[in-house]
Amino acid sequence: MKYLLRLVRHETGIIFKTPSFYFVAALFLFYQGIIFSLTLSMRHHPLSPPGPLLAPWFAGPFWFWPLLILVVVELSHGAISRSREDGTLEILLATAAKPSVTVWAKYLAVCLAFIFLWVITTPLVLLLFLYIPVSFSSELPFILSGYGGAIAVGCAGLALGVMFSSFTTDTRLSAMFTFMTLFMLVLLKIILHPGMGIVSSSWLNWLSGFNFLDFMENFARKNIVFSNLATLFIIIIVSITAAGIWIGKNQNKKYYGSYISLILIAIILIEGAIIITNKYDNTRSSDGIHPLLKQRISTLNSRLKIYIFANAPSSSLYFHPIPALEKNLQNISSRTSMIDWQRIEISSNSENVLNLAKKFSIDLQRIRNDAMALSEGVIVVSYLKDFKVIPLSSVFMADVRDGKIRFSGINLESELSSAISILVNPARKKLCFTSGHGENSLEDSSPRGSFRLGLFLKRRGIVFENLGPVLGPVPARCKSVILKAPVRDFLKSELDNLTKWLNSGGHMVYFYPENNADTPDLFRWLYSAGFSFSEAGIIDRKHSVGKSSGFTWAASFENIVDLPGERMILTLPHAVFCNECESLISSSDKAKLWKSGTQKNQYSKFSIAARLQNPSKSLVTVVGFSKVWTNSFLDEKGESTDASSSFMEFIIKQASEDNSKDRISPSKIRHHHLTLRITEIRSIQFFAMVIHPLLLVFIGLFMAWRRRKS
Repeated sequence: MKYLLRLVRHETGIIFKTPSFYFVAALFLFYQGIIFSLTLSMRHHPLSPPGPLLAPWFAGPFWFWPLLILVVVELSHGAISRSREDGTLEILLATAAKPSVTVWAKYLAVCLAFIFLWVITTPLVLLLFLYIPVSFSSELPFILSGYGGAIAVGCAGLALGVMFSSFTTDTRLSAMFTFMTLFMLVLLKIILHPGMGIVSSSWLNWLSGFNFLDFMENFARKNIVFSNLATLFIIIIVSITAAGIWIGKNQNKKYYGSYISLILIAIILIEGAIIITNKYDNTRSSDGIHPLLKQRISTLNSRLKIYIFANAPSSSLYFHPIPALEKNLQNISSRTSMIDWQRIEISSNSENVLNLAKKFSIDLQRIRNDAMALSEGVIVVSYLKDFKVIPLSSVFMADVRDGKIRFSGINLESELSSAISILVNPARKKLCFTSGHGENSLEDSSPRGSFRLGLFLKRRGIVFENLGPVLGPVPARCKSVILKAPVRDFLKSELDNLTKWLNSGGHMVYFYPENNADTPDLFRWLYSAGFSFSEAGIIDRKHSVGKSSGFTWAASFENIVDLPGERMILTLPHAVFCNECESLISSSDKAKLWKSGTQKNQYSKFSIAARLQNPSKSLVTVVGFSKVWTNSFLDEKGESTDASSSFMEFIIKQASEDNSKDRISPSKIRHHHLTLRITEIRSIQFFAMVIHPLLLVFIGLFMAWRRRKS
C-alpha cells in the first residue's frame, strides 16, 4: 500500500505541474459552460424538458460526450505508453512495487485529475442557486448523483485508456483505440435502441448493457441501477488488471494475491449495490415491473406488440418526455419475453409503415403535423388480431399554465395493464347501444350519423354492438347500455327491463337528441330516476366561441379530474336538472335558457351533464347534448376542436369493472421552469463561458512561466 500511495502522489504531481493540463481544464470548463448555458436556456423554454433541474447538463443527448471523450483520451492515452517511450516505465518496474501497483498508481492519478476537472465546475452550480428560488436541498441528491455518474463513467473510460496505453508504445495509436471504443459505447444507444431500428439482432442485445448514454441519463436522474454500477466496475477491474498483466508479463514477480483481493472487493461492492438497488424502488416487484402488470403479462399466450406513433425522435431527448416513455417500455420489455416494442418512423412512406397505419386506422398526416407529439401521438397495443389505441395525452400527466407545459408523471403501466386486460379476454363485455328509436347509427358516415364515435370506440379497442329495442332482459354481455339520442319513445316493457338492469347494479348513459324528442314515457321514466331537462337550449356568452354570441361556447369540466384544462365545444345544449346528482359539465353563471320565439330569460349556472349513483350501485349518466358525436362537428380538415372523445372515454371508464383495480400509481417526473431576469441569465453565462475558463488559462500560463524559469 505504501508503494501505491507514493506512486500516486508522484504521478499526480507530474500531471498537476504540467501546463498543458490546465489548458485542457480551461477548454473543459469552457465547453461545460456552454452546456450549462444551454441548460439554463432550456429551463426558460415553454417546453422545458422534464427531469431534475440540471439533468441536461450532466446527460445531454450528445453534447455531453464529445469533449468528455477527448478529455478522457488526453488524460489516459499516454499514461503508460509515454512512460515506456521515455524509459521511465522500466525504472518503476525495477522498484519493489509490483507491476499491478504501478498501473493502479497511474490510473488513480489520472482519475484524480479527472475528478479535479468536475470539482472546479461546482462554482457554476453554486452561482445558479444564488439566483433561483428552487430549494438547493431538494436538488442536491440529483446533483450529487450526476457528479458521481460523470466521474464513474469517466473513470471507466480512463481505465480503458490506460489499458490501451499499456499495449503499445505509440501514443497516437493508444489515443485512437480509446476514442473509438468510447465513441462506440455512446453510439450503442442509437445502434441497438428498439425505437431506432438500425440494428435488430437478438444476439447483439447483450451489448446494450454497455450503453454509456443510458448510464449517464440514469445517474442524472438519481436512478441508481445495479447493472450500470456493476458494468462500470467490471470495466475498471478488467482493464487495469489486463494492463498490469501485460506490462508485467516479462517480470518474475508473483502478484496473484492482489487479483484475489480485487475479486473479493468486487463481490462486496456488487452485493452492496444489490442491496441499495432493491431498496431504491419498493413499489415495484424485484424484476422492476408492478405486480399487477406482471400478473396481466402472465395471462398472455402470444407476444404483445407495442408501437409508438409520434412525431418526436429519440434524439430530442431533453425536449420531450417520449424518451422517458421509451425507457419505461425498454425496462418492461427487457424483463419479459412476451412484450416487444417499436417506435414507428412516421415521416417514412415505406410499405411497412403505411400498412401498420392502415391496420390501426392511424392518420399519419395528423401525427406528422403535431409538433408536440402529445395531441395526436398514440401508442398502439396489438395482441393477436386485436388492438387498442392509447393516446399519449392519456399516458403523460401534464398541465399547461401560463403558456408552459409541466409534466408530473407517466401512466404507462396503468394503461398497459388495462389494455392487456381488454385484449386478452375475447369474451369481454361490450357497450350496448339501443336502436329502433331513431338513434343515430354508429356506422352512418353522413353528417347526421355517429361514424366518428364508432371509429373512436374501435381505435380504443372497445367492443360495442347495436342492442336493438330492449324487449327482453339486458344481456349479461353488456357492460353499459347507451341510449344514443332516441327521438321515438320506448315501450313500457323496455323501460321495465331497463329498471331491472339498473336495480341489478347496471350502468346506463342517456344522450339528449339535438332536436326535441317525442319521448314522453322515457322522460317520465328519467324523471322518476331524479332527472329532468329544459326544453330550451343554453346560451353562454361568457364562454362564447368566436362571434356566436354564446350560441356556440366552450363548456368546462366540473368534477372530471382526468380532463384537466380541456374543454368541449357545444351549441345550445339542454340543461340537466337533478337534486342529488354530481355535475360533470356546467355552464358559467352568466348563461341563460333560450328558445326561438320567446323572450324569457333565466340567468343561472346550469349543469349539462350529470351522474347519479344509487344505493344498488347502479350508475346513471345523463348528458344534455349529442351533436358532438356526429360528423357535422368536424371541420373541413376532418379534425375536431373539442374534447368530446376524452369525455366519452371518461364515461366508459366509469362502467369498466376493472377500473378500480387498474389504478397503478404513475411514475413520477420532476419538472422545472426558471423565470430569471435577462441580466441574471447573462451574468451566469458570462461567468460560465468567460471568467471561469480564463482562471484556468491564467494558471496554465503561470505554470508554463514557472517551468520555463526553472
